[in-house]
This record gives sequence, structure tokens and C-alpha cells, in this order.
Amino acid sequence: MNAKLVIAIVVLFIFAVFVFQNAQVVTVSFLFWKIETSRAIVLMVTFVIGLFTGWIFPKMFRKSKKDLS
Repeated sequence: MNAKLVIAIVVLFIFAVFVFQNAQVVTVSFLFWKIETSRAIVLMVTFVIGLFTGWIFPKMFRKSKKDLS
């Protein structure tokens, strides 16, 4: 197995355990909105936003091989 795949599986497993242990209802306030939802949902949404941000930003600022030549 690829090392990146193993690390990704371990991180997702640890994240899943963490989410399931934090299922209490919390109030989330953002600007003018106030929402009561499960902490697990807040954690999952935050995790997905972080994954997307970590995936898209390096692609935006990476120079192509044509630009370097």
C-alpha cells in the first residue's frame, strides 16, 4: 500500500472516532446567523472545508513548468 494512503486512512479513522465522541448539540454563530446543530456536523463540515482549502490553494499558486522555462 502507498504510504500516503495509509496515513489518510489513519487520519480519517481518528477523525471519525473524534466526531462520534462529540455529538452534543451546539450553537454556531456566524455573522447574522445562529444555528443549533450537532457538534459532529460542525466538525465534519470544518474538516471538509480544510481539506478543500489545502487541496485548492497549492494548485492556485503553483507555477506551471511552462512558466518556469
